[in-house]
Amino acid sequence: MNYGTAISLAAASRALKDYNPELSKEALRVARFIWDDEHNRQANPEEQTYSGRFSNPEFMKSIECRAAFELWRSTDYEGYKTRMNELLPTLLEQFNRNASVIAQMIPFMDNAFKKQVRPLVEAYAGELVEVDKENPYGVRISTAGWAGNRNIVQACITNYLLHRSYPELINPEYIYRGLNYLYGCHPCHNLSFVSGVGAQPKKVAYGSNRADFSFIPGGVVPGIRILKPDFPENREDYPFLWSENEYVIDLAASYIYLVNAVNSLLK
Repeated sequence: MNYGTAISLAAASRALKDYNPELSKEALRVARFIWDDEHNRQANPEEQTYSGRFSNPEFMKSIECRAAFELWRSTDYEGYKTRMNELLPTLLEQFNRNASVIAQMIPFMDNAFKKQVRPLVEAYAGELVEVDKENPYGVRISTAGWAGNRNIVQACITNYLLHRSYPELINPEYIYRGLNYLYGCHPCHNLSFVSGVGAQPKKVAYGSNRADFSFIPGGVVPGIRILKPDFPENREDYPFLWSENEYVIDLAASYIYLVNAVNSLLK
């Protein structure tokens, strides 16, 4: 998970550069330290207790590649770019899993890379059409134990990034649907999942206010949870179901990004 921290800090260093130069430098220093520390450490097989995706070599290569990309963008150091290029084939082999980061990379790569990725985006666009058949809302609703607004928003952001590079392949409608869904076009009820936004916003949510049965403006909740076999639920009268009504900090940030993306397209 150190690579995940390096990704966040390297990206944050760019965002903070003019706003807080000292913090920007510190974020980049720590990101570079993490990279060097990870590459200088000798692995001890007896201490490898990872499970799930962290035991997947392809996943580990992909997250190292993402760290190399963010560090390269923040420093222009060719060593990071070289390592990123070495790991890129692993990302491309699992395009759907890595579509969001590949979409971010495309504007910074050469035309040869863009041509290489194009057939993968064509296949991805074909799969988006299949999503239309799953439900009337045109998004992939989670059927796991946690509601899926985060995945829906992230998928729409990925579609936006791919649309910027391949506008002829990705229909903007696959970007707008994320906001349509959040604002009330979903199962169970027609409330907006963004507190304080929309004609009928979410007013009972799980945040620091949960015992008050109230809401925090701007908070975004996980949304509709599918109870087996196929019953959609999002309680509006009980804030303690965090899998449906918990305010998620990074989801709020992603929502703001998606709103700006949609505004840029509509202009």
